[in-house]
Amino acid sequence: MNISLSGLNFKAVEPINCKTFSNLHFMGQFDEDKFEKDETFADDPMGYIKGRFEDAEKMAKYLPNVCAALSKNDGNSKNIAALIDYAAKHHMPSDFMMDLLNNPKLNPLVAEELRAKDVEIKTFKSKKEAIENSKTGDVFSIADDDFISIKTQDSEVTPLKITPETYKKLFPPVEGKVTTQNLSSDCYLLGVLNAMMNNPKGKAKILSMFEEKNGNIYLNFENGKLEHEFKDGNLPEGTDFLRLANAPLGIKMIEYAYGDELEEKSLRYGEEETLSHANSMLPPYYPKYLKVADYLRDKNGSIGNFMQTMGLKDIEKCNLITLNGQNKVMDALYDLNGFEDKIFVAASNQTPTKLKNGITTKPNHAYVIEPYTEDKRIKFRLYNSSNSAFYSDINLGDIINSFSRIYIGKITN
Repeated sequence: MNISLSGLNFKAVEPINCKTFSNLHFMGQFDEDKFEKDETFADDPMGYIKGRFEDAEKMAKYLPNVCAALSKNDGNSKNIAALIDYAAKHHMPSDFMMDLLNNPKLNPLVAEELRAKDVEIKTFKSKKEAIENSKTGDVFSIADDDFISIKTQDSEVTPLKITPETYKKLFPPVEGKVTTQNLSSDCYLLGVLNAMMNNPKGKAKILSMFEEKNGNIYLNFENGKLEHEFKDGNLPEGTDFLRLANAPLGIKMIEYAYGDELEEKSLRYGEEETLSHANSMLPPYYPKYLKVADYLRDKNGSIGNFMQTMGLKDIEKCNLITLNGQNKVMDALYDLNGFEDKIFVAASNQTPTKLKNGITTKPNHAYVIEPYTEDKRIKFRLYNSSNSAFYSDINLGDIINSFSRIYIGKITN
């Protein structure tokens, strides 16, 4: 049989691109053409955020940076989306998105806890087993010990004086690593605490300040003058939470206690401050101070002094206007055998400075510079002290040119 094809026209058909349909799924019966599109965080970042936080508009100034990061749909985007989902599910305030730098990336420690399937504190039979089965910075229990311990080096474990329950109360999973500045001027303090919490030895030093006794929590600075008692493990009634960071309870306790330390010092030196004088220094629209200690914590902002109170050693204030100061910073940042025991907290210039990565620094504000190794190269993270959850990459040139001074503190336990 011969079949004639004359009179028939054939049109070339382009192959179907299935990629555009990759986020569709069937939503009907087999005899229906009913599909529904899965919305992802990258398709509509703003809608994704607003769908989880009714008060997202108050973060309007910072949301473009969040949306730009989410729209990239990469690994960092997925980490940020995971934090947004976690925050909404656990009723965290939307403040964790405030003061975001350009090209924000999620703090690796926050991302790690978001990925963890088990956030419970592990119990090991012995110190040897704990060392072999944990990584630096991990907190765990050792059988027959009432209190927890933390691994600070490959073969070093530091015992603490708080129970697993108290640790989770002071520094709960994920939320324990998210701190944002409130109506206070203690960026210097938050910068130091942020840098220390990102460092296993620094975290151990912070945790070692707390002691649990008879249901109460006591806090002692290594170079403080007072023992600070928190009855039933809570901040005192009447605490002015506007003057404390949006932070885990442990960070708030340190803030509160440092204000009391400064007030004790002013009384010891005969420099008594009055609440009326403190409030007279505020603009009329600003909430008034309820405690002199809160005013003194804002007024006496010194990165170096707070480092000293926390017990850091060999503190150096490096003036970046001078060549000597620049060389000290570069030597410390590139010291492969030393930077893991140090923290770097910078004070920005008196005027806003535009960095090459698009960031414009706040004037006279504290930032954390965190060196790390990747692909056998030393790189740097920049954290705004007002938000410990996110960082941006920064190069050495911007470090040297964008800050007036950098404080270097060595952590010893």
